[in-house]
Amino acid sequence: MRELQLQTQKLKDAQGREFHCAYSILIDDMDEGTGFGHSYGIGVSCPETGERCVIPHITCVASRIGELSRLVVAGGVTPCALRDVVEDWL
Repeated sequence: MRELQLQTQKLKDAQGREFHCAYSILIDDMDEGTGFGHSYGIGVSCPETGERCVIPHITCVASRIGELSRLVVAGGVTPCALRDVVEDWL
């Protein structure tokens, strides 16, 4: 599995303390029987706390993972909220 780093964003918690979230797209090769394709997922990590959430194999369509990643970054989604956001998006 490869990881394509997208962006790191500075956010604030409920007490106003700053922290960072790093966003990435996960790319996994898969054999579809007729040739190779890709499966895409998304990951979010917070270096200050060590918290990380990765969700592989969300879609096989690059434009769909691009759409999801833009929403996740724009929304400032944290690792603990990523799974809920992805489930709602699906």
